[in-house]
Formats: sequence, structure tokens, C-alpha cells
Amino acid sequence: MRLITSSLLIGTLFASQAHATHASYYADKFNGRKTATGETFTNQGMTCASNQYPLGTYVQVTNAKNGKSIVCKVNDRIGKAGRIDLTKKGFSQLAPLSQGLVDVDVKKVEKDKTIHLAQNDN
Repeated sequence: MRLITSSLLIGTLFASQAHATHASYYADKFNGRKTATGETFTNQGMTCASNQYPLGTYVQVTNAKNGKSIVCKVNDRIGKAGRIDLTKKGFSQLAPLSQGLVDVDVKKVEKDKTIHLAQNDN
């Protein structure tokens, strides 16, 4: 019984830790298209594409260099393994769009515990 409890505890601890990856942002041509969840994509929302987290998960994305952070909802999948694709609105809160790609730390957060959720969760 102790072994099972310890394994569950360790799994929970690792699940809540951040992992390092790269963030990019969606091109405007995706505006109006359906995401993997069936929602209509907009670059003005606070959503993202990831293969690391289940659809509907909220994640905190933090710029590894400047410490700026956002919370967004995973509502799509991305073809590049390990990368996270943000909306332009989300990316611009972490770094200038001209940067194109930024090193970030990503971790799962509970929706009801987030402070800075965007009004538009599309």
C-alpha cells in the first residue's frame, strides 16, 4: 500500500512541474478555422496548441529569459513535437512578435486557481 501511495505522490509532483520548450505563434491564415476542440480560432484569444497536454487543459507559459507569464487553454494540436504554439495576443505578452520563437517553461494549472485568465477563452 505504501508503494502505491508513494508512486501516486511522485507522479503528481512531476505532473505539476514545468517543462522547458519553445513557443511560437499562429499565422493569421488560421483565424476563423476550427481547432481540434471544434472552437473557432482567433489570434486575439488566449489559447494554444500543444501535444504535451490534454485538450481543455490550462497551462502557464513563462518566458525563460524575462519571467513574463501568461495562462492559456490548450484547444489545438501542433505538428512540431515538444513546441507550444500560442496566439499572437499570448505571444506578444511574453516577447515581441519579431522574436518569432522564445524559450519558455510550461506547466499545467487549475482553471479555478488562475488569476490572470483572459476574458476570451476561444
